[in-house]
Amino acid sequence: METKNYDVCIVGAGSAGMAAAYALKESGLKVALVEKNNLLGGTATACWVDTWIAGINPPYLEKLFGGLQAEGKASGDLDKSILPARFTKDGHSGNDDKLIFDPKALAEQYAVDMQGSNVDVFMGFNLPLEGAVEKDATSRRVDAITISSCESPATQYRLAAPWFIDSTADGVLCRAAGCEALLGEDSYERFNEPLMEGKTPQQSLNEPSLLFKIGKGTQTNITPSDDFNRDGYLMNSMEVNPMYGLRIDGSDVLQQGADLVHEQARKRTPVFWDFLRRSYRNGPYAPGYLDSYVPVDYAPMLGIRESWRIACDYMLRQQDLEERISSANLKDYIACGSLVIDFHVYGSLIWEEVQEANKRLQPSGIPYRCLLPKALDNVWIACRAYGASHIALAARRVNKDMAQLGWAAGHAARMCVEKKLENTRAVTVEKLQDDDYTCFATNVKKLEERLSPTRNLPQQPVQTLA
Repeated sequence: METKNYDVCIVGAGSAGMAAAYALKESGLKVALVEKNNLLGGTATACWVDTWIAGINPPYLEKLFGGLQAEGKASGDLDKSILPARFTKDGHSGNDDKLIFDPKALAEQYAVDMQGSNVDVFMGFNLPLEGAVEKDATSRRVDAITISSCESPATQYRLAAPWFIDSTADGVLCRAAGCEALLGEDSYERFNEPLMEGKTPQQSLNEPSLLFKIGKGTQTNITPSDDFNRDGYLMNSMEVNPMYGLRIDGSDVLQQGADLVHEQARKRTPVFWDFLRRSYRNGPYAPGYLDSYVPVDYAPMLGIRESWRIACDYMLRQQDLEERISSANLKDYIACGSLVIDFHVYGSLIWEEVQEANKRLQPSGIPYRCLLPKALDNVWIACRAYGASHIALAARRVNKDMAQLGWAAGHAARMCVEKKLENTRAVTVEKLQDDDYTCFATNVKKLEERLSPTRNLPQQPVQTLA
């Protein structure tokens, strides 16, 4: 087996992994980027999640968006997209706070930007959960990983590096290295989150979905069913986002595998579309032309909102979502999110209580410590498996959140190499926030310029945890 040596190895090329790659692309360091799919971009490209809702734009994303917008492959307003309308001084339209990318164009641009750079891309390579991570039992450092070709498992490479970034979405590298992983709801005793007080935790996961396209055709052999909900919606590009209409259980993905559940979702799609089409016809939209449309294409990957979470030095929780970020006190924040707690499956939680809690939410920070697995000293976890509670993840899991995490992890790795640091915890976060690295401090100031001092302020004193 051939060994390849790198300064930094990134596993997973979704929004976070790509952001990390851009952070390191012009650093002069030797970087490996491993992706199991046959295209780059993860959820944003393979799942057709083309709408990036409000959040801070790392510098690479501004450049990427500008290029695609000039080609007619992206739309939106960068300035307005940093903050949801409900928090702004001018209260602009909610449609103005989103960036929209053509998924195919985004994946292609990712590939073009990586070509000829210092980033070696291993496309179609998987990191097995068992036996693929080299780490001494007494060590807190990963020494190397073995990746295998998805098409030809006998084709393998050993990638050795002093620094690793786990952007696998499910925290595969960290789990394989023996890190503690959390799943489903957390007890009140664990994080003291108000929404969990008095609740019995369930292994409830935010539900995945499968986007599909419709075109002219005829439905055949469809038995009408009302075993769905009307939260699915038709997008302008004749794509349908079922939201959680397909009734796919997130636990099924863990137990049966994403590929099998993807196939099951496809089989449910024609019946769901028949239900949704009838709902449109009888509802306020009433577009009769939909009667002649049927599902004709499907996103190649399930849109998964939640799976494993890795135990980190700090776990983001409900209370943190209520503390408005301030450029005067950036603490150790490296990202900022502003989505509400967005559950598609509520488990033991109560919808009305979650909506009441959402009234207190603010644009809030994600600490650098949330990227540091407790059990490891040379690995960052930058993906939806980062250090967060079940509740906090439901509010801080969208594409821009992940892009910020990856951007910070990539620059932290760069700092570790440049300054010859020995531990991820030796990173000077205040320096990481500066324009020499992430530009996070500058971006928070931009956000504050648009932020209303009175809009959606907490209705009661906010308690935060250290």
